[in-house]
Amino acid sequence: MSDLRQRLLDNIKMYAEAFLLDAAEFYPFGTLIKASGETVPLAGDIEAENDMPPSNDVLSVLQNYLESNVDYVIAAIGVDILLGLNNQKYDALQIRVFEAGKQIEDLRFIYVINKDNVSFTEV
Repeated sequence: MSDLRQRLLDNIKMYAEAFLLDAAEFYPFGTLIKASGETVPLAGDIEAENDMPPSNDVLSVLQNYLESNVDYVIAAIGVDILLGLNNQKYDALQIRVFEAGKQIEDLRFIYVINKDNVSFTEV
């Protein structure tokens, strides 16, 4: 399972990096890995009055989907957060990892956007 977990985390970081380099922010998004080994991206598709629904609504859709659908071996949601640590605020990637319809991990990575890449440091 640790190989699948690492593959999943790498996938979430790769997409987060692409979003951050493009727009310096992102909506919550997800990825799941099926028993066949297929990696499937997830997006929280919700109806909104405009093109910018609240991030919490998108996160709820993704979380509800992963909690009610267990057609995957492992899955994760990536969330752009502001992390308070040692009386300072940091931009961070939160990765919520799921197995069998339950969240099993909550990881946080402070990120720094560079010219052509993003560096992630786990906290």
